[in-house]
Amino acid sequence: MTGKHTKGMTASELLLKAGNGYEGSNGTVMVDLIDLMGLSRNIRHSECFYALAAKIEAELAQARGKALRQGAELWAKANGWPDFRDGEDFGAWLDRCTYKKPVDDHNEPVQFGDEIELHSRSGGMNKGCLQKVYVNKGPVMILSFVGTYAAYECRYDTECDVLKRPATEALGADGKPIVAGETAYDTKTGIEIVVSRIAKDEGDNVIVCASGDICELQFDPRHITHTPPDTQEKIDSDARKSCLEYLGCIGSDCSECPAKIDGELPSDHYGCGNDCSVAMKFDLLRRQRELVRCRDCWNMAVATDGSRYCAHWSRRVPLDGFCHLGERKESE
Repeated sequence: MTGKHTKGMTASELLLKAGNGYEGSNGTVMVDLIDLMGLSRNIRHSECFYALAAKIEAELAQARGKALRQGAELWAKANGWPDFRDGEDFGAWLDRCTYKKPVDDHNEPVQFGDEIELHSRSGGMNKGCLQKVYVNKGPVMILSFVGTYAAYECRYDTECDVLKRPATEALGADGKPIVAGETAYDTKTGIEIVVSRIAKDEGDNVIVCASGDICELQFDPRHITHTPPDTQEKIDSDARKSCLEYLGCIGSDCSECPAKIDGELPSDHYGCGNDCSVAMKFDLLRRQRELVRCRDCWNMAVATDGSRYCAHWSRRVPLDGFCHLGERKESE
């Protein structure tokens, strides 16, 4: 058996075959190894060992390269990096993946799969999901987007065009959009806030942020409303208003009444004919019922000294006080 018959065998396989012998072998391990490797029998034994060592080094280098590529392929798949191209070695793939990526207006790298807006200096705007980047010479790149209907490519000049993230939108408990800079109210605590920004938390959930005394406060938009919470003071003040002032229809004709309660005219909502003054009384009574007197609230607790306090606010409150956050006890 000569070298042409053992092509593709590893160094360990050659050594095992020479050591175990084979049909037509010459009986000596060294000569059999020389024959298996396709070398001349006239060489010194040391030259055979040199050739065997070179073969082992080549096999190790090939194994390391294969393991590196397999590891890189797994890492790329798990982290959204591009696949290897046919015939591409590790170095070329790494160069392609680690080019200087485009950054947004906050200097954060834009990754493949990100929703992004490209604002050009001419005033135009393109947006979509970034899928590819083609690097040209100089500051210009070609960005490939997946848009609403099809994929398309855009020219991006890093020196004068700007990439921005789409503004995060949030709807409040009242169904209205929450906008930075406006005043809103947290329905869980009743506090008034000035919205500083709309963002996303680590779990990719939309949050409403507001500046606090020490740090930024975060709220669930489902608990944010644009309507200030009702209070006993507001009900008392509104009870002193005229019917037209209370319903906000001064100067309006009754046929075009702007006042609505759950989409209905006040008189229709409360079933009191055309008498809106009666509807006003019914509405005041409704608001009063929705306020919970502290003594009737589930949050009323008893301290160790026997005094009563609000477990929600962790402070003493008057028993005849009212709170829009209260939860009325069931009638015994």
